[in-house]
Amino acid sequence: MSNFFKNLFKKLNISTEVSTRDKKLLLLLCSFLLIIAAYYLVFTRVDAKNEKHEVEIVKLEKQVKDLEEKTKNKDKYLEDTKDYTSKTEEILSNYSSGSSKAYIINFLNTVESSTGVWIKSAAFETANPIYTFGILNSSNPASTTSYETDMVGYSNSLSIAYEADYNKWKNFISYVNSYFSKNTIDNISSSYDASSNIVSGTMTISMYYITSTDREFKESTYDFIRGKDNLFMENVDTTQSVTVSD
Repeated sequence: MSNFFKNLFKKLNISTEVSTRDKKLLLLLCSFLLIIAAYYLVFTRVDAKNEKHEVEIVKLEKQVKDLEEKTKNKDKYLEDTKDYTSKTEEILSNYSSGSSKAYIINFLNTVESSTGVWIKSAAFETANPIYTFGILNSSNPASTTSYETDMVGYSNSLSIAYEADYNKWKNFISYVNSYFSKNTIDNISSSYDASSNIVSGTMTISMYYITSTDREFKESTYDFIRGKDNLFMENVDTTQSVTVSD
């Protein structure tokens, strides 16, 4: 096949020989093309890295500015943090860290001993979660930090029947509303007997508490007087006997 083209070029008087000058021109052209290709490849990679670095620089400049601002106002931020922590603890102190049947019984026992009201009956309901604190995003626009907490707010409904004289009844209402752990009186019914000065009725109370692994809940304990094995044999003089006739 190559001989065919050679003979064809020879008949057409076409020279297939490349002069030294043409070879130099072709070599120069190839070198130029290689330089352009290398420049393009290198420039593309460098340009991509530059864009990435520019994004990082903008991000770092933003962080530097934020840190400079924080450093400038360091004392104020520390004081504010201390103040907010104190206020948070103050708010949380108004809520019990948990609840149980023993805790509620202790509450009712305290109500009776503190106010003189008679709690005739009580019914408990299962506590329901009403608020989950979850993830709290930072209020700082320059920050991407979020704060996660496992705190959950609960509500426990308690229905009671009560009886007391008028003054003790007023003390009872005041005691429930001012109890150290947040309570609300959702419903109340009462009747007053003027002849005996006695108030009786029913009340529905919602007891609120906030649980968290950081808030330890201590179960209520009781110091009961234990009974005897045989109440009828206490201080009995067994040397005496009583005869009962038919």
